[in-house]
This record gives sequence, structure tokens and C-alpha cells, in this order.
Amino acid sequence: MRVLEGDFRSWGEVAPGGSAVTIGVFDGVHRGHHQLLVELRRRAEELGGLERVVLTFDHHPLELVAPERAPLLLTTLERRIRLLDGLADVVAVLTFEKVRDLEAEAFIAEVLADTLHARLVAVGADFRFGRDRRGDLALLRRLGPAHGFEVDEVRLVGEEGVPVSSTRIRELVTTGLIQAANRELGHRFEVRGEVVPGEGRGRQIGVPTANLAMPAGIILPADGVYAAWAVLPSGRYPAVVNV
Repeated sequence: MRVLEGDFRSWGEVAPGGSAVTIGVFDGVHRGHHQLLVELRRRAEELGGLERVVLTFDHHPLELVAPERAPLLLTTLERRIRLLDGLADVVAVLTFEKVRDLEAEAFIAEVLADTLHARLVAVGADFRFGRDRRGDLALLRRLGPAHGFEVDEVRLVGEEGVPVSSTRIRELVTTGLIQAANRELGHRFEVRGEVVPGEGRGRQIGVPTANLAMPAGIILPADGVYAAWAVLPSGRYPAVVNV
């Protein structure tokens, strides 16, 4: 899988033979995202073996547009990319500041058509893009034929056809319902942080601990004590985590 980041104008021609593109934040890369990407693979093959492109963003758009409404995220960008490995041919990470002021028509022409050579664009019914969020599914369908691509409307559902959303999973995590969150994610909820010095209380009673400083903007479970796995270079170990 190839990963492209930064200003899309520096990417060159990503998929000269044509691509099947889906667009979104993909926070958590949950079971609904997996089903979407399975369907994208099917459609890409149906249209002649197109490259599958996940077009995502370096920041959640609300962090810049309406920071007071921006959610804490389930996954860092690095984690998102790792979870997408094997599910797409290309993960293209747009620098949101570079595209937030693009008119919707320019986004279609410059990003989807000229850079990605899209022949299929798959997005949800509520997808918005371009300056002042003017672009929507209807605009994609209206302009798509002139730029050589079809448009599919998609719903994020799990294997049983039940809707899955990152918002719902965030609610489960913040209330401490990690097993339920894991079921909707399709993988274990994970946090990664830098080990930093603490007050040394655990060492004083013979139970040394590792204190983790978490990245800004990442969601944490409700306060409590959790069974967990600690993943170290030497292997994976059962662990207890206090939040």
C-alpha cells in the first residue's frame, strides 16, 4: 500500500489507469469501514481493475472549521494508516488547510479527476466538501459524468447490516464499555503514548508502573481499571491499565 501526504499538487498522477475513490475521516477504521472497502474492491474489479484509493485528512475537518464541535478521535493518523493497510492500494492524506478553501467544483476537477483519475467515487449521503461545504452527493452526480467518474452512495454497516458509526463507538469508549466498542470496531481499542516519569508510588510498593502521556485529541475510556494487553518489542503481555 502506498501512502501519500501533504499538498495533493505534489503527488503527481496517482493512478494513471483510473481509481475507485472513497473519502472520509475513517476514524477507528471500524466494521462499517471494512464493509465499505470490501464493496469498493468489488466495484473496482467490476470496472476493470481500478486502483482503490482511500482519501482522508490529516486532521478532522471540524478541528479547523468548528473546533468547539471537534470530537476526540479513536485513532491517530498513524494508527488509521496502519489499520487501512491491506484494505486499499493507496491512502492519500490531504492536508485539510490546503483544500478547505477550494471551491467544490475545483475539488472535483483538481483532486478527484486530475490527480486521482477517479472513475468511481463512493461517499455517504451526508458527505460535504469544498468551500463552505457547498459540495454534496448531488453535485458529484451532476458533474461526475463530465469528469469521467460514476458515483456510489454508501452506508456504513457491519457484517449483519447494522449501521456502525465512529460517533457511537466514541460514546461506548467514553462510558467504559470497551468490549462493546471492540465488537463495533472489529478490533481492539488501542491507545499509544509516550512513557513519562511519574511520582514513583508503584515502585515504592513493589509494583512499578509505566505512566503514559497521551497524544492530544485522542479519546480515553472512562476513569477506571481495565484489563489490557501491553505490546512491547519483546512480545504481548497481559496488563492492568488505570485511567
